[in-house]
Amino acid sequence: ETALEEAKKLTGNRSLAADGETRGNLPCYIFGADTLQVGVTKTGGIVQSFLNSRTINEAHLSIEQALDKGMQALEKMGYTGFAQRYYDLNNGVLTINYACREDDVVFYPDLVKLGIAMDNGEIVRFDATGYIMNHTARTLPAVKVAREQALARLSPLLTAKGEAGLALIPTDGGTEMLCHEFHCEGADGDQVLVYVDVTTGEEERILILVENETGVLTL
Repeated sequence: ETALEEAKKLTGNRSLAADGETRGNLPCYIFGADTLQVGVTKTGGIVQSFLNSRTINEAHLSIEQALDKGMQALEKMGYTGFAQRYYDLNNGVLTINYACREDDVVFYPDLVKLGIAMDNGEIVRFDATGYIMNHTARTLPAVKVAREQALARLSPLLTAKGEAGLALIPTDGGTEMLCHEFHCEGADGDQVLVYVDVTTGEEERILILVENETGVLTL
């Protein structure tokens, strides 16, 4: 009953009713109404995700307008201080990724995703799995390599753009690493993200930033 009220509160849909449960690493109660399905965690009573599978009509919003609506909706849900990162337009829905930000550090494992319907700006998708599974109080390592030192480690073929920030990124081994994050431009105009370990000064990850009329993604 408590989980159901939380689902109704977040989605604004008072017609939701019990529609099953899920198990696994994040057990949830499932509630449904018409084209809407909502999952609420059994531990904590947090809305983990929802999906409104309604038909998306002709777009009336620009991407910029949808991005604005997404940030407003996220803050209204109580997720404040998040950094907008990547987004992608597909089948009339703009999916936006937000990373938790605290004390000027962006925590990439702690993701929340929103899907904005381009016909009327409604939130039709929501997924807080990354945030729920990963967000916790962390003791971050001391920054032993200053920004200027990290900048000097970048390839001479790259030109850093703007100020660097700190970012906690997931590793392939399932751990996390604090890095200087640099947005750079390559000699051929490619947009590149470079992550330099604040402890060792080593380049740990390089991503190509792909920007086009439908979104901003990384490869």
